[in-house]
Amino acid sequence: MKRFKIPETGDNAILKSKKTADYKEVKIVEVEGEFYAIELATGKSLKDKSETFIGESIPDLLGCLQDRYEIYLDDEFGRSELY
Repeated sequence: MKRFKIPETGDNAILKSKKTADYKEVKIVEVEGEFYAIELATGKSLKDKSETFIGESIPDLLGCLQDRYEIYLDDEFGRSELY
């Protein structure tokens, strides 16, 4: 069974849209006990239509994101798929 690395607060991730060829580079951040994906290009939290993606934990945030994106961890060893 393949094991996946869960990112930590401050890690960068690449989100590739499941519907288009678009991708976003984000940083995982924690603010007052909630986790957000901040787009590196804009410095704003990632939104789906008008709702911000928020998780009570990093796995919860990733669960919200995986419905719309393929998630890759951007680390010093290259990009590795998370989900």
